[in-house]
Amino acid sequence: MRTITLWLALLLGVTEAQQIPVMKLTEGKPLTIKIGTKQATILQFPRKITGLLGYGLTDGKEPGSYHYSHPKNSALLSLRNLTPGKEADIGIILGEDLVLLHLKPDDNAPAAVRFIESDQRRRLKPRMISAAGLQDKQLEYNTEKLLQLLKLARNERVFQAYLPHLYQDAESREAELIYDDGHVASVIRRLYRFPKEDALVLIGAIQNRFDYPILIDPGSFEVRVGKRVYPAVLVDASEMVPASSSVPVHLIIKGDAEGNRANLAIKNDFRLVHSDYRRYEEPDPEWGGYVDASLFGDTGPSKAQPITVNQGGQK
Repeated sequence: MRTITLWLALLLGVTEAQQIPVMKLTEGKPLTIKIGTKQATILQFPRKITGLLGYGLTDGKEPGSYHYSHPKNSALLSLRNLTPGKEADIGIILGEDLVLLHLKPDDNAPAAVRFIESDQRRRLKPRMISAAGLQDKQLEYNTEKLLQLLKLARNERVFQAYLPHLYQDAESREAELIYDDGHVASVIRRLYRFPKEDALVLIGAIQNRFDYPILIDPGSFEVRVGKRVYPAVLVDASEMVPASSSVPVHLIIKGDAEGNRANLAIKNDFRLVHSDYRRYEEPDPEWGGYVDASLFGDTGPSKAQPITVNQGGQK
């Protein structure tokens, strides 16, 4: 914070001495900037700088043609030419946008340059969408269609030979994408993407490392891509995983959580997040469960009592 304050104070000082040049950001076309040789030129961008690319840049630890300094999490960048007459091209990353700069050393370069958004970006306004338009964006969750996609993924080797048109736009790849908590792991080994339906079929397994069987809840499976979470719209998996064993799992994610197209690329790093699990206990044939005492009112048992199963007509 102190560093940024000093930079801003320097900018204010320059403002009093001379007017700071203002330039508009352009897309796809490098902006030529004069950079000082005896003193640094400070560049101020309209958004936070998230990346810096370029050959010949140095922070002083290694040789280079241009020395740079950038306060962390700021929109400020300082550049000074170290090699007389040496020009360079660099890229500034602002969020998801790339700004290209062509640096030219100049003894009379301005002490600071301020960049503003282009007119095109400033003209962008929220666009109203009608109810009909919103409905058109919604994906159709048809169970029959989902089952068909699952069959196509499961039986690709067979269907591909006889029904190749069904895989005309489909993509697939092998993988080994693991989510592991140390006791139970989920692994995705094959992925299929059907662009028209915006659906991804994930095929893998749930592995149980305990020496006893466990119960899982397939209905709560989620797929994570980075920080985003996508619910599974169809899951085919066993609820019980045997001890020190694994069971296959097949699931489909389609669109985002709101039902709109997500357009997820198949090359993403997917993780199948399994639900909470618990130890599986074999049911006792002599035990019929519990009845809550509240069913009997004040005269009932003080706590839940086991019910003995009546066998062979005996009471």
